[in-house]
Amino acid sequence: MVDGLEPVPGARIRPESVRTLGDLPAALDGLRQGRSYAELDRAARPDRLPPSTLNDLLGGKKLPMVETLEVFLRACGVDKAKRAARERAMSARPPLAGAVRVEQANPRRLGVHKAIDAPGASGPLPVYVERDTDTAAGGVRALLRASMLGSGVITAE
Repeated sequence: MVDGLEPVPGARIRPESVRTLGDLPAALDGLRQGRSYAELDRAARPDRLPPSTLNDLLGGKKLPMVETLEVFLRACGVDKAKRAARERAMSARPPLAGAVRVEQANPRRLGVHKAIDAPGASGPLPVYVERDTDTAAGGVRALLRASMLGSGVITAE
């Protein structure tokens, strides 16, 4: 289980497996659980999911709008709190040649220093000390969250 997501009963794919936009159409089709386009449109009320929109969404023909995904997920009965798969897919970028995910990288090559020998220090990496700038209203985490949701870019000044 990732990010508190639970598999949708009867779904052919687990939502936590969505990592890129390319993964999204198959996952959405799995959430559909064989329902017809008309059934999904009825379940989306008071909003609408026309057949052309569903065809584009489930066929991966173009980047889905956030609003369309929200309506589709609601029509499929996906709880709003469990929609992290959509956010991961929307924030994913095609990998660069030779790039690796941070969790797969060698910490030393990323510039992380070896942990000092001190009480409470364990393992190869030092304990992260949270700073005010991490949690402030306009801090690092808020900027990262806004960038992720809005397809933005963060630069250092």
